[in-house]
Amino acid sequence: MAATSQRSAPRRARVRFGSQGRRAPTAMRLLGAGAVATALAAAPRPAGGQDYLDDRRGIAAAVGGGLSSAGLNCNPRCSGDRRAGPVFTARGIGYITPHLAVAVSADGYYQSVARAGGAGRWQMNWFTLGAMWYPREDGDVYFRAGMGAAIMHAHTTFPSVGALDLDTRHVGFVAGVGRDYRLWRGYGVTAFADYLFTPRSTGYLYGVESGAEVGADVLTIGIAAIVF
Repeated sequence: MAATSQRSAPRRARVRFGSQGRRAPTAMRLLGAGAVATALAAAPRPAGGQDYLDDRRGIAAAVGGGLSSAGLNCNPRCSGDRRAGPVFTARGIGYITPHLAVAVSADGYYQSVARAGGAGRWQMNWFTLGAMWYPREDGDVYFRAGMGAAIMHAHTTFPSVGALDLDTRHVGFVAGVGRDYRLWRGYGVTAFADYLFTPRSTGYLYGVESGAEVGADVLTIGIAAIVF
């Protein structure tokens, strides 16, 4: 679309939607059970069972992935049924104390979806800055929370206008729980369950406002390798 020489109200794509509404996402039972299992694994252990107290100093990096369930939340209502797919994560961690760390994270979800004339996709990325909190100095369980940017592309269907490819950029949030397991000094793995969320924001159709708002959430369980 050609840009105008003077600033004016945002241009909208000629898409006419029907009645307004929203569809609240629900988590997949399998992933919900996995999150519960992760929380149970995170239960405090007897004294002397800690793995990472000596390693929670300086900086660390973690890379991994897992299984996730993603859903869309649209206004007006769209075909936001949840879809299972892979998620990939990368973290840079800076330990401030044995209890507290700062984490920079990148989390990405991808899944192909069928569409007329070829395959469409759901592609969702979160880039966040947050904190990791270890409640027990002699424990390996942590809770994390952060916020940053969420960038999404989604091929979805609206009952009144059909299928559209929409892009959004908005604030994103992450909250999760995990547990570190030490393999040998300087190396290990972390098991985690995370919830990623971005509220509804304007969807752009080929760079032009569509008139629809789209949000998303991803529930994931996974494992990542840690290098100190």
